[in-house]
Amino acid sequence: MNRLRVGDWIRFVRLPPEIDEPGYAIAPATRRLFERLIESRRPRRFARVDPAGLPWIDLRRRTPSGRLVYESLAIAEEGWVRAGRRSPSSPRP
Repeated sequence: MNRLRVGDWIRFVRLPPEIDEPGYAIAPATRRLFERLIESRRPRRFARVDPAGLPWIDLRRRTPSGRLVYESLAIAEEGWVRAGRRSPSSPRP
């Protein structure tokens, strides 16, 4: 996973290529989430690795009605770039 470590910041730049492969199934809501992440251009923090070895990010967003929604997303090998590593004393980008 390109030597990502928990706490690293990544920015999504394109949809993961496997999304458009024949036979690959992805929920429409997950595709929309990827598209929102790409459009926002904001860096996201790499949060954890699950027991299967998949890297995850955790997201929090506010709906138009004002409700907070928490989401987690496993990230693919491609479709993102490193946005730097956060040191414990540095502010969030």
